[in-house]
Amino acid sequence: MSNMLDYLRWRGDLELTRDPFGEVDGLVFSELSYFRLESVPSLALPVPLKELPFLLRGRDFAKSRSAEQDRTLLELLASGRRFREALLCEYTHELDDNIGMQFAAMTFLLPDQTLFLAFRGTDGTLTGWKEDFSMAFSPAVPAQQMAQDYTASIAGQIDLPLRLGGHSKGGNLAVYAAATVPEEVRRRIRSVWTYDGPGLNPEVFHSASYAAVEERIHSYVPEASVIGMLLMHPEKYVTVKSDSGGIAQHYPFTWQTMGPSFVHARELTEGSRSMENATAQWLRSVSESERREFVDALFRVLETSESNKIGPEMLIGFLKNPAALTGAIRQMSPQVWQNLLRLLQALIGPNTK
Repeated sequence: MSNMLDYLRWRGDLELTRDPFGEVDGLVFSELSYFRLESVPSLALPVPLKELPFLLRGRDFAKSRSAEQDRTLLELLASGRRFREALLCEYTHELDDNIGMQFAAMTFLLPDQTLFLAFRGTDGTLTGWKEDFSMAFSPAVPAQQMAQDYTASIAGQIDLPLRLGGHSKGGNLAVYAAATVPEEVRRRIRSVWTYDGPGLNPEVFHSASYAAVEERIHSYVPEASVIGMLLMHPEKYVTVKSDSGGIAQHYPFTWQTMGPSFVHARELTEGSRSMENATAQWLRSVSESERREFVDALFRVLETSESNKIGPEMLIGFLKNPAALTGAIRQMSPQVWQNLLRLLQALIGPNTK
């Protein structure tokens, strides 16, 4: 089936004046947020997208999992009339293991004289993932505060309408920033795009400021969503068909497109619905201290693996260090262990239905 690369091959010459910004465009720029421009210290910003392939040639800027697709994505953007004149600017990247913070963002000045602020999702490190899960008990994790500050800063520098977006944690950051920036900035936000992004802490989505922006939030998740079912989703989301199964559906290049849109699915898989219901019930029924205990227990277990990356390779790390794993498990209550086991199975094992 077609994906966003095929979308750009087919629609890349349609300028925004002929075909307005849409849901697949938002995913394209959210994927660009993963480009590791910190590895190109000599890169001078702003830079038109049409020049970026030449400036990054020979550089290791793309995600290892989708490096070839990311390079094709950039070439298609640079060659098509739709976005080749878009300017990339205001790139920032921060990683601090001491405070458990991972944050990156970049801004695009689009040909229709709007700004797209793209927030990077979790980078796969335990630091990034722990920050994600800390959202369950913290009103604002460091990356969320940085997203709010980044949005306010960009709005103060450039007086244009805003679009915010991101994939995975990046989607959460976009929604959080939109809901917490000052009102004069929020009025300029035209739309918010979140792609399989975790939900919000209840304190945020019960706020009046969230209600003020909710109708401008466009949320998409794949059929077997795991990451997007974490925390609570007050906004309505659209379910998208994927070429893959289980946790692999989280990756943007597996999302199916047709024409200017995604291929929409009727509903989530049974496993994904179960996780959504269980997460919502858990957040309603346990205290903040119990959520903190769960997250601490989860990462005590994950840290016993020799792998620093979430994924199947982590299971191998557990098997190499069974004593540490057993010790971490003994420190938690049976209820915490049951919740933990279910989540671990979803994150590192098959979950196709």
